[in-house]
Amino acid sequence: MDKISQGRQERALRHAPRRDNYRRNILLSFHPRHYTHQKGMDDILCFHLQKHLRVPDALQVNRLFSMLTKNPIVWKRFIPLIPNIQQSLAPLPPTKKFDYRNMSGRDIETIVSRAVSYDEMWKRPSIKPWSWYYTLPFHRIEDMALLPGGHFLVTSVHTLHRTYYIIIWALDHPWSQKPLPILFRETEVKAYALVAKYMTLGGQKGICTAFLRKKHKIIGDTRDIPENFEMGGEADVEDPCMPIKYECTTLFVSLSCIEELTNRQVEPGSDAFRGSIKRAAMGLDGNKLWHTVSRIRTGTQLGVVTLDVIDGDPYVCVLKRPNSIVFERLDDSQLRSDAAQTAPDARGNIRPGAHNSERAVLTCGPNTMHPTSTYHIWNFRVLPDTNQVFVFRHIEKIPKEMVDYNLAEMYEIPPKGSFHKGYSQQTLFLTDFKCSNVQISDVQRLFPLEGDESLNSSLLAKRAPPPLSIYLRAPDGLEYITFLPIEQPPPFPFVPNQSSEGKKAQNVRRSRYAYEVSHSWYNYYLSTKAAMAKDEDELDEDYEEHEKVHQIMRIIPGSHRALAYEIPYGFRSVAPPIKVCYGFQNIEMEREGFPRNETTNAEEDETINVEEAEVEQALSEDAASPPKTPPRTCPSIDFPMRESKRRSNLARMELPEEVQEQLKHGVTALCFDEETGRLVFATKNDLRLHIIDFSSMRSKGIVTLL
Repeated sequence: MDKISQGRQERALRHAPRRDNYRRNILLSFHPRHYTHQKGMDDILCFHLQKHLRVPDALQVNRLFSMLTKNPIVWKRFIPLIPNIQQSLAPLPPTKKFDYRNMSGRDIETIVSRAVSYDEMWKRPSIKPWSWYYTLPFHRIEDMALLPGGHFLVTSVHTLHRTYYIIIWALDHPWSQKPLPILFRETEVKAYALVAKYMTLGGQKGICTAFLRKKHKIIGDTRDIPENFEMGGEADVEDPCMPIKYECTTLFVSLSCIEELTNRQVEPGSDAFRGSIKRAAMGLDGNKLWHTVSRIRTGTQLGVVTLDVIDGDPYVCVLKRPNSIVFERLDDSQLRSDAAQTAPDARGNIRPGAHNSERAVLTCGPNTMHPTSTYHIWNFRVLPDTNQVFVFRHIEKIPKEMVDYNLAEMYEIPPKGSFHKGYSQQTLFLTDFKCSNVQISDVQRLFPLEGDESLNSSLLAKRAPPPLSIYLRAPDGLEYITFLPIEQPPPFPFVPNQSSEGKKAQNVRRSRYAYEVSHSWYNYYLSTKAAMAKDEDELDEDYEEHEKVHQIMRIIPGSHRALAYEIPYGFRSVAPPIKVCYGFQNIEMEREGFPRNETTNAEEDETINVEEAEVEQALSEDAASPPKTPPRTCPSIDFPMRESKRRSNLARMELPEEVQEQLKHGVTALCFDEETGRLVFATKNDLRLHIIDFSSMRSKGIVTLL
């Protein structure tokens, strides 16, 4: 018996330390509010230990510190410092939910860790995703558009019953942290050329979605309408025996409705969720969640669509081929029934009516050097802050020279309600190479909205205007041209006796922008360009020369970073196979245009302790005033930013084998968010919606690849 009792004592002593450790870990994992002594320990760890940890260290914690890293103060201390790096915090939905006080620890952890990890990953010679996951949409996705920040996705789908819908997805739904559809809207026919953006309309912040549709002019015509394969190039070939009418439609959904449907405490599809939809609809005009705020109909083929803010008013702008651009103001007065819309005349031309009196049309005049040539607009981009429109036009073969010319031009934004024939203010001839398609970055993608209650107004105001990046598809690869914004002193104030209405609006716009945003004024000059080398030397070295020739490079544009991918040469389909994907970044502009701070060391430099009051003070300071001292550095952030390890502007993406296999079978829709490094695409073979993140975030039911 003594031996038995002695053995029990030895086993008890042997297991005692494990039990103590187990109890200690349980105490540390409880919520701090239940234990006052544990809350004090958390404060000590937050303010004395966490300040010495870098972002990768804070992300790779053990179970002991798992609950500690969810403390918001651990991540809020980065907010005043993170805008000093090139790729600062990604934009947030412009609601009060994403202000400094209401953001959860996970939200702040996500945007901070994404900013640092995305920048580090994108500078590698080969880019690998941090995570990949997918969902089943149960429909064929025809087109898609990501909202800035990657929180919401708008898709155009059609079902097996030949019905078409617009669907809004919450990619990181708070209830499940997975993609979930939250709103549907039937579109009768296929919607393509989809664009989406946060905009303020009638005092309400919401999501504006613009898209194109085409139908038969003759009722009863059952022939298949030709598909549209890609924007930014030549016009689609039409059959003169099959007349088609085109329509550009813009829909608006209030963000208050979106917030009601993304409540983390309500399960999607439940009775409480349906009650949320009813409550959201009751507070809107006519109990409608979707509002048609613009509808442009014409018998002429339509092209590229953009959403812009001009003079503080939201606009939809659409290319009317071959040589015109239509501007229509969106307003709450246009929340009306579809029957009240103004139809085109007998010739299919757009004329102002009772509801579209603030619609303007710009027709680009011929160049003085080639007054008799035929011009075609391929793409354009509105520059509201300088009262200009950047237009890329193609000139058909000139009889004397028998070559095609491309023009980059600047035009003045036409006054409201006018049909204006404008002539170029700046012109740049591009005759060194041929191109078949052009894509232009959106310079107004990150502009703070009116009444923005999130952190965007404080963080985005510190950024200089982005460059105007142009991507040209050449026969042997890709050409890249960037027009840098040139800083100038503010212009003279508005003079009432000026004769030109355009000059009046231009002076008012420039003065207001310079005073309210940055106390300086930026302009894009077509002479200040930086044309990068062709991607012929930047492609994978394993490619044979004949393989390079038989590939077509497509690109999703971005101001600093873009996504490029290759499809087979001569392949025309709505679901082309993708052979390889690349991440694009102008490494020369990064080295020259973004100065870096000196290296800091946590052991040598004095660590910055950013209290909550300091954070609020930093966010409330006037971002337009230039700093008198160099920006502060923090050892918790990897300052200076790591040098790019790339040898070229294109870096190949090493995607999972399953993803690469699905890409070869065809992709029906593809979009990329430059600010967060989120890639979303829909495959033809398995009808899945794939989400790939090139930035790090805490995973919850997500396949982590690194």
